[in-house]
Amino acid sequence: MKTFSPVYIPVGVPTFHLESAQAQFDASVALLKSIDERFTVPEKMLLNLDDLRAYLDTLTPDLIVFQNLTLCCCGRCASP
Repeated sequence: MKTFSPVYIPVGVPTFHLESAQAQFDASVALLKSIDERFTVPEKMLLNLDDLRAYLDTLTPDLIVFQNLTLCCCGRCASP
């Protein structure tokens, strides 16, 4: 039987206050690991598509916890 595989996906944009985002990332990793040590977490925040793709290519998750660590200032998130 396959082992349950929970995964944390922390994304953001590098134009945000990265110290605040890092604090949220660290707190989230600590919380998720306290819930279940099997959580797969990246070594760092995923702040660009290349890092996100590389991380996702290594995973076959049963559960995903997705967190946007930063504000989106791109205008694409605004309501039409």
